[in-house]
Amino acid sequence: GNDTPSEGEEDEEHELDGSGGGPTIRVREVECGDSILVIMDISLPPAGRPGGKARLQSFLFLRQCEELLYGSTAGSYTGALHAAVKTMGLESSLRVMDKTTALEVMEPDEWANLMDVYTTMRRRRDPLCGPAKRFTILPVSLAASLALTRRHRDMLVALGRKAPRKWDAEVAIPLPPVIRPTRTMHVCATTMSTVNSTPCLVGQARRAGAAGMHRLQC
Repeated sequence: GNDTPSEGEEDEEHELDGSGGGPTIRVREVECGDSILVIMDISLPPAGRPGGKARLQSFLFLRQCEELLYGSTAGSYTGALHAAVKTMGLESSLRVMDKTTALEVMEPDEWANLMDVYTTMRRRRDPLCGPAKRFTILPVSLAASLALTRRHRDMLVALGRKAPRKWDAEVAIPLPPVIRPTRTMHVCATTMSTVNSTPCLVGQARRAGAAGMHRLQC
């Protein structure tokens, strides 16, 4: 399954502290609601500058990010996230990773391990998913911006961000109280609901009994 975006315009770097040494890959898995979010730390040169100095940066798989934020089903790619990134003017922050480009910045065994991570992630949602030949990644900070726009609290927390406090205020708006009948409000089942309706049978019986007692006393 390929999810390759087209080339973008202006680049924006999202970096961690890198060692400046050889290519490095670290993979972390973080709970994200009912899902497991895969976060990769990869040593790559700046976007659009393949000859630049490689720096350690954190990325997410575009396919997984789209599934979480836009509800894409397993085995499908709608392009919704790519379109959102293009609207933001950050399309060039997306990185297409295939064997040819990957082997320019990492060792063959590192690329093989990264492909295994991607395939494992896909098969959690689609067990019949076959091996991919390439995939797209996006910087964590860009993913966090998208999660904020999409109001995806679980992803923000998984990425170490805090949800805006106003979200909590919106969730905490109290609902109107539910009025439940009490004993003082109980009426017999045969009473009509309108004010001028026929009295209930219990009331009729009581009045009939009272009239009989009045005749006896006379």
